Amino acid sequence: MRGRPVRPLLLPAAWLYGGVIALRNAAFDRGLFRSQDVGIPVISVGNVSAGGTGKTPLVEGLAKMLLKKGFRPGILSRGYGRDTTGFRWVRKGSLVEADAALSGDEPVQMALNVPEAFIAVDEDRVAGARTMITEAEIDVLLLDDGFQHRWIARSFDVVVMTAREIIDGDALIPAGRQRESLTSLRRADTVVVTGCTDDDIHTAVRDALGTKTDLDMYYTYPVISALIEAGDDRRLDSEHLKGKRVLAVSGIGNPASFKASLVECGMIVPAHQAYPDHHVLTSGDISDLALVCRQEACEAIVMTQKDAVRMSNATALADLKQIPVYHTLMHTEWLGGSGAFERAVLIAVQGMPNGT
Repeated sequence: MRGRPVRPLLLPAAWLYGGVIALRNAAFDRGLFRSQDVGIPVISVGNVSAGGTGKTPLVEGLAKMLLKKGFRPGILSRGYGRDTTGFRWVRKGSLVEADAALSGDEPVQMALNVPEAFIAVDEDRVAGARTMITEAEIDVLLLDDGFQHRWIARSFDVVVMTAREIIDGDALIPAGRQRESLTSLRRADTVVVTGCTDDDIHTAVRDALGTKTDLDMYYTYPVISALIEAGDDRRLDSEHLKGKRVLAVSGIGNPASFKASLVECGMIVPAHQAYPDHHVLTSGDISDLALVCRQEACEAIVMTQKDAVRMSNATALADLKQIPVYHTLMHTEWLGGSGAFERAVLIAVQGMPNGT
């Protein structure tokens, strides 16, 4: 695996950024800044890099697990990339805000995948949490992308990292993609490593981390559970396009992982149009996709669900003429199973004894 390129000319800026982050964390550690307790258990799922680690499927899986255990979970996100500010409900019972421009693409995706959960966005996480507790009476809060948001106290801090970023390493923003150095892992409760498809990668991750953390670690990999056809929302088997030539389209933080998951399902991927994270496809982009499909003799376009929620305008798809468009539904598979991780979460939520 090759690491992301580090931009050497930006290293001085990265060192300055790292110093500011270190001072901020020291202020919290020494009590100069104080995290606020919102009165219910808070499970934070975040990362130390700028996106693309696979935390959204993990948040969805946690919400589903808590629902099965009889909890009333809420998911609170900042709503990155939205055109609005302040508090907004994305899902509250029958109320669903499906416009990614108003709520952000990831909260809309979670609202579609976990309809029983309460989902909201607010850049002020403390105020947002209190609004959700008051208006929906949630009893557990899942804080999406919350590792750096230390103003809200949490019961359990989960950091999600890719195997690639651990093994290859990276530099701090803006020279690289890291928000914090790996030494920040000492304030987490556990680390979930995504992209661990075999024991060799598992061993390489352990060797790369060395003495940086002694936390419990869990190893996962993403799997396509189904394909959804645009237009009629038909749910199809993940191998529906096995042996077919497809154009992969993604505007996510880790496009290589998406392409790999398509190949794993038996698709032939002669081309991959990878856009920046949260990119909204324009009419020009749509025309380019149609052209690439013709050039590469592709029989379909496959995009991520996150991309699909940003294409709510059906007329945009019409520009693709007769090319069928699908998006993937993903779930997380755990090496060794998810039982130990779920028990750790439940202990944090209500003090359930180990083995329950």
